[in-house]
Amino acid sequence: MSGEKKPSGTVNATRISVLVLVLILTLVLVWLLCFLSDSVGLVLPRLAVLVPISLVGLALAVAIGAWLTYRTVWVKKELLEPRPALFRLALAKAASLAAAIIVGAYLAIALYGLPYLYVPGIAQRFWVALATAGAALALGISGYCLELACRVPPADDSSQKTQALRGID
Repeated sequence: MSGEKKPSGTVNATRISVLVLVLILTLVLVWLLCFLSDSVGLVLPRLAVLVPISLVGLALAVAIGAWLTYRTVWVKKELLEPRPALFRLALAKAASLAAAIIVGAYLAIALYGLPYLYVPGIAQRFWVALATAGAALALGISGYCLELACRVPPADDSSQKTQALRGID
């Protein structure tokens, strides 16, 4: 087909302000949910200790991916294949957004239980919620670093690979 257009488009970087807004909205909504459930007599369940441990493992995997991507793209000046680059970018954006939601939710649970730390079950919930929020924060930071590593380096050289990646004919 002679009149075919080349696909074009850009993906904007995730703004920190959007992640903070999502975190705050989640924190408020989950705190209200805790308040409403407490006011009708429902008790929040105990939180699993496995959640922060698994989040730390996931954050470590994403951080390793960010480091490997950074070394490939920015240090070695090699280009990634389009599909793996897109998968890494999708993982980075998903990790950042999911982490903002998880941090907001577990921080709300921790803050809601703060006045009742003298109760043994609530004290356990507070510390696990705080650990989970911290692990999710690590996941968000590693996801954001992966997104930064996925950026295309500036075209400081006129190599055909760089020009082809940027869409320059």
